[in-house]
Amino acid sequence: MTPDSGVAIRWAGLVTAAFVIQVAFLNQISILGVHPELMLLVAIGAGLVVGPHRGAGIGFAAGLLVDLTLHGNLGVSAFCYTLVGFLVGLTKEAILGISKPLSVLIVAASSAIGTVLYAGVSQLLGEHTFSDPRFLTIIAMVALWNAVLALPVLNLCRRTEGSRVTL
Repeated sequence: MTPDSGVAIRWAGLVTAAFVIQVAFLNQISILGVHPELMLLVAIGAGLVVGPHRGAGIGFAAGLLVDLTLHGNLGVSAFCYTLVGFLVGLTKEAILGISKPLSVLIVAASSAIGTVLYAGVSQLLGEHTFSDPRFLTIIAMVALWNAVLALPVLNLCRRTEGSRVTL
């Protein structure tokens, strides 16, 4: 087994574990009717920890798992999480020395952007997401939930990648 295959196996394990935690626990916890979006957070964490390409790949895998549990259009989460993971990775490359407070801010902003992107793509595909009276509440709460969970998840992403990365 090559070192890269070991990293890929660890990432697959992290995405799978995050999916189980999301479905079994986090979907039942909500404030103002909104639950954390751990799978989006893992995509953001991958981009923030290891860059745009891995962020996009992890985002696609995480989003595809989410799509399999939703009743909406298949592929919307995969598309959105891929794009968010990639863009966060580009942000990581553009900013040298991201501090913990800045990483939490990036997670919150990226979570909000990912939520708006998902709503926008869904709207283009015939859903009425922008007319939901809770739309702004959903964006704010996803950003808040993911900001609260950011540091532990980013730590898990760093450990998953191994000792080669620093944040």
